[in-house]
Amino acid sequence: MPTLHRRGFLGASLGGLAAALSFGPAVFAEVAGSDTFRAGRNAKPFDPDTLFLSWQRDPTTTMMVQWVGPAISADTSIQYAPLENSVWQIARTITKPYPNTELLVHRCELTGLVAGSEYQFQIGKASPTFRFRTMPAKATNAIQFVSGGDCGINEHAIGTNILAARQEPYFALIGGDLAYDNGRSPETFTQFLRNYRAHMVDPVGRLIPMLSCIGNHEVDGAYKMARSQSPQFLSVFDGLFPEKTFRVLDIGNYLSLVLLDTDHVEPIGGEQTDWLARTLADRQERPHLIVANHVPAYPSYRAPEGQDGKSGTGEEQRRHWSPLFEKY
Repeated sequence: MPTLHRRGFLGASLGGLAAALSFGPAVFAEVAGSDTFRAGRNAKPFDPDTLFLSWQRDPTTTMMVQWVGPAISADTSIQYAPLENSVWQIARTITKPYPNTELLVHRCELTGLVAGSEYQFQIGKASPTFRFRTMPAKATNAIQFVSGGDCGINEHAIGTNILAARQEPYFALIGGDLAYDNGRSPETFTQFLRNYRAHMVDPVGRLIPMLSCIGNHEVDGAYKMARSQSPQFLSVFDGLFPEKTFRVLDIGNYLSLVLLDTDHVEPIGGEQTDWLARTLADRQERPHLIVANHVPAYPSYRAPEGQDGKSGTGEEQRRHWSPLFEKY
C-alpha cells in the first residue's frame, strides 16, 4: 500500500439495513463441560501468530478457523462454546501444505452455529481463549464492515488495520493485493497474516473475519496465469474458491458478496461473465448485492485507453461487466 490516501481501507456501513472446501465439513465429537477442555497446569501455551478467521459457507451459521505453522504433535482440535456458556464442543482440525515452505495450513470449519451470537474457542487444551461473532440471521439492525485493498505489510498497512479494527466491523472485505507476495514470497504472505492476527481484533476482543478476492500481486505473472501460480493466496482461500477464483457468498437472505477475478487466473469474458449474469439475476430480491473485484472498470490513475495492441485498464470489465451492473 504505497500511501493511505490512494487505496486505503474504507469504512463501509450497511446503515440502511433494518440492520466446497475439498476437505469436507468438520467432524464433531461429544459435548462436554468446559473443564474437559481447559489446559492442565503443565500444558505449554499455544497461540499461533498467523491465526485468522474466514468463511466458505453462510456466515450466519459457520466460521472457519485457520493458521499457518509447523506440524505439531499436540492436540490442535478446536474447542468452542457460546460466550457465557459452559457446554463446549470439539471440532477436528485438518492440515494441508503451505506451498514452498515446510509449514502447514491448519484449518477447522465450525458449523451449526447460532446466528447473531458470540462464541469463544480454544486451540487444543493450552491456547488462550479467543472470541468471534456470527452474522445475524436477519438484517434488523445496522451491519458494518470494512473494505479496501492493496494492503502490504509495512507500517502504513499496520496503521490501517488498527484504524479498521476500531470500527468494530463484522468482517473485512479485501479486494485483492493483500501482501504483495507476487506468488513467489511465502514469507511476505505469512507476515501479512501475522499483522492481521496482531491488529485486526475489535475493541471488545473479537477476531475479525477476512474475505478477499484475488489481485495481480497474489499471482506469479499477475495476469492470465494458472491457479498454481497463486500458491499462498489459494492455500488459505481455496475453501472460498475451491475450483474457480470467482464466487458468491450469500449471508442469510439479506446480503450477497460477489467476488470476481479480473483476469489473474480466470478470464473476464466467457464463463465468468456468464456466471456473473446468472448470479446477479438470481439475487434481484436481495436488498444488498455487492460486487468486489481488484482492477477497476474506471481507473483513477492508469490509462483506460489501450495502446500498442494492449487493452486499457478496465476495458474488458467495461465491455463485459458494466452492462450487467447497470442492468441489475
